[in-house]
Amino acid sequence: MTLSTELDPATRAQLQRRTATLVASGMDPREAKRRVWQDYLATQPDQTNQPRFFTPEQLLKNRQALEKVKQQLGIRRKP
Repeated sequence: MTLSTELDPATRAQLQRRTATLVASGMDPREAKRRVWQDYLATQPDQTNQPRFFTPEQLLKNRQALEKVKQQLGIRRKP
């Protein structure tokens, strides 16, 4: 089963605000949209009754760890 992409206006506005915040901080708009959408999907109730592999907290922790490794290696984000 797939999640419906039809969002209520309040949720849509909230996701747009989060995306705008990331873009304002210098992130590529496509990357910001992708990241916000993935976070949104990760917080949705599991409709398939299958175990989740990553919680939103784990995703955030993993992203932070990856950014730290990238900084240590001197890898830059694509403009």
